[in-house]
Amino acid sequence: MSAGRGEALDAALVAGYDAALAEATRRCGSALRFDGCPACCLGPFPISAADAWRLRRGLAVLAREAPARAAAVRARAQAAVAAFGDAFPGEVPSGRLADDEAAEEAFATRFSQQRCPALEGDDRCALYAWRPLSCRSYGPPVRIAGEELPPCPTCFTGAAAAIARCRVDLDPDDLEAAVLAELGDEAETVVACALLGEEP
Repeated sequence: MSAGRGEALDAALVAGYDAALAEATRRCGSALRFDGCPACCLGPFPISAADAWRLRRGLAVLAREAPARAAAVRARAQAAVAAFGDAFPGEVPSGRLADDEAAEEAFATRFSQQRCPALEGDDRCALYAWRPLSCRSYGPPVRIAGEELPPCPTCFTGAAAAIARCRVDLDPDDLEAAVLAELGDEAETVVACALLGEEP
């Protein structure tokens, strides 16, 4: 993705997510309790090409500001990809996931306890400001493209009525599609592979 329009679209997408999640948090009140639990930072999960691009931008910034931390993130990503081996459900060199849901589920199950490469020793994300959209949206109940996603059972406590009251729509203008169109790539990957890609 080139600078300019692509970055502006992605910035608007992220800002929209963050604003919607802030509103969800406000609606949830005491029903939402988040204390920095890293449980959702375990195991590989699909991320978009836009998420991958954003993560690589973040790693480049980290490399300028804290080279040792960035090198540690990259080393963890390399170790994770090496551990995947032939189990990776897609193209290993590019990190592109194949369109095979069963293979993805088996892969996710097999590596369900693998820590995200961006997760540091103190359980904080080294690339928090550039994290994928799925990382941003986990916690309160949300709706994406008409699909209602359940809240995190660890950080949200409430009955069905509370869930309905708290739910927010993420990306109602489908800015993610615009970002992907600007990228010219709709392939999904996983965080470890994304972090080993070329710097944007």
